[in-house]
Amino acid sequence: VPLFVALVMLFAAKAYKKGKYIYYILAAVFLGLGFYTYTSFTMMLVVLVLGLIYMIIARRKWLMQNWQKLLVSLAVFGLTVTPIVYANLKISNNALSRTSDVSFLNKDLNNGQPIKALLSSTAKTLLQYNFYGDANNRHNLSGQPYLNTFVGLMFILGIVVCVFNFKKPRYAFLLIIFASMLIPTMVSASAIPHGLRSIGTAVPVFILAGMGVNYLLFIWYKTFPVNKLARITGVTIICLLLGLTLVQSYRQYFVAWAQDEKTYKAYNEVANTIAKYLIKNNQSNVKNFIVINEYESMPIKFLTHDKGIDYSIIDNQGLSNLPIQITQKEIIIVPNDTDYEKQIEALKAKFPNGKSSDVKSDFNGKLLFTVYEVSP
Repeated sequence: VPLFVALVMLFAAKAYKKGKYIYYILAAVFLGLGFYTYTSFTMMLVVLVLGLIYMIIARRKWLMQNWQKLLVSLAVFGLTVTPIVYANLKISNNALSRTSDVSFLNKDLNNGQPIKALLSSTAKTLLQYNFYGDANNRHNLSGQPYLNTFVGLMFILGIVVCVFNFKKPRYAFLLIIFASMLIPTMVSASAIPHGLRSIGTAVPVFILAGMGVNYLLFIWYKTFPVNKLARITGVTIICLLLGLTLVQSYRQYFVAWAQDEKTYKAYNEVANTIAKYLIKNNQSNVKNFIVINEYESMPIKFLTHDKGIDYSIIDNQGLSNLPIQITQKEIIIVPNDTDYEKQIEALKAKFPNGKSSDVKSDFNGKLLFTVYEVSP
């Protein structure tokens, strides 16, 4: 999403400034391709609508001069998105099911107060950059704001600069893109703040922070127009702060986040290790059973789909229904969860001659699952 948002911004800006057909076409192509990434990218349609309204008000003459190029761009965009539109309309029956599941209109999430849920989500979304971020380690170091203090302040300063220069398209569109890409998170009522749903704001956020730094330097230079030492001192301080930002970000991601137990849990260490075990111990005469729910089993299916491994996903009932008499060697894998002890006891009672072995985490040595081997 950030890649295609950036590409659309780049070529749209070039199209506006230089007026060449190639830039209109490239902007349209990348806009269309963005719809193949993630649902939040659809908010670029909001950008188009708000941007058109803005241009009608502020740059009507430009629209009149370039309407033919815009029509070509619209046609290219239409051709680019046709396959995915067809897929969603004709093939998929649940394209919007996930959206409705997490919406602030969902009665299971809003406690009968949709407006209050919307306001709460909006507030948490706006505060995620400087105060409290996504608590899911799959998206963020749990609860940490997305920006550190210096970058966060520059981000706010960048917004202020854009607000005071809103009459200029480059500032207006930056705010429009930022605000539009916040919508998927603001209209959700589940797991807020949510870094993944906000990912479309990454590009405008970084640009806004850069604008804040640029404006700070402008003010500093304006304050000391001839004092060379003061000018160099200001630049040095800002460079030092950016350097500290780099160090902090490195430590936050490659040290704190990488060594956080929640990160391994968020990326389903159990399912990933089960998949590795199956691949390493793949035998043609062995039937594998894995006691895990369908959702948690997705990494296993993905990592083993072309390995020719014979296994079945079962639940507690399936575990109880395993026949006592078996015709080939069976391996039952039981993840260490809430029912773990009961499941192991049941296996030992049904197959008293079975052999069990524990598989532990390479990260912290904790028990991940038990392999229970049964032979005819």
